[in-house]
Amino acid sequence: MWHWFKWFGTSAAFLKYWLKTGHKKDYGVHSPFVYGFIASVLSDKVRYNAYDIAETYRYSLKKDKTLIRLTDFGAGSRAGRAQERTVADIASLASVSRKSGRLLFRIAQYYKPDLIIELGTSLGISTHYLASGNPDARVITIEADPAVATLASAALQHHNLMNVSVIIDTFENALPWILTEIRGKTLVFIDGNHQFSSTLSYASSFLSRLPDGSILVFDDINWSEGMRQAWKEIRGNKKATLVIDLFYMGIVFIKHDFFPENYTIRF
Repeated sequence: MWHWFKWFGTSAAFLKYWLKTGHKKDYGVHSPFVYGFIASVLSDKVRYNAYDIAETYRYSLKKDKTLIRLTDFGAGSRAGRAQERTVADIASLASVSRKSGRLLFRIAQYYKPDLIIELGTSLGISTHYLASGNPDARVITIEADPAVATLASAALQHHNLMNVSVIIDTFENALPWILTEIRGKTLVFIDGNHQFSSTLSYASSFLSRLPDGSILVFDDINWSEGMRQAWKEIRGNKKATLVIDLFYMGIVFIKHDFFPENYTIRF
């Protein structure tokens, strides 16, 4: 019964989103910054070599029936709380979609952050996209489960993505240290824990620390009613200057010289 209510809630939210966005990605957009984001990031149709590397890696994972014992998938994880899963199951349940992964790559490539932070490495597919988007950036990715983190780390090294540090720890333990590492323009991708209170806590921590020009990306903002409520509160935060809602993903740009604006864009 819960799954039916969850499906219904997501479907209703998607219909509302679809009706709100008009028929074009640039519909009703007057901000030059947002128009540039749409034209140069959302609408970029170039097939980058990094896409093929990430998706070939995903394909290999989805064929891997190796059973691994999980030690720290909490209630907020898309992968659920089973103690054992195959690598293929984890790749299917807890990895960023191809569409979203490619968007992460283009965001990193276009805005060229000095630092990229990822909460929720999983098997490292999203990390591949982020790290290859800007090879000059320092990438810190956090994964609480040692077995999953080890697989991700090995794959990143195999693909010569040497700008990545995989930290095996919980988000709560790692976050105080991570915040001290923020120096310049930073891109943060928050995934892995889809609980209302946790998402708001992470958002608040980063919004209070990120410098001008930084970007916060939230995955699965319509995954549950709790995530929808968390995203609603994030959108209303005064420090979330420029907010873009893509339904499956929410993006916050930190622009100190902007008045607060919210956009819902069909993607």
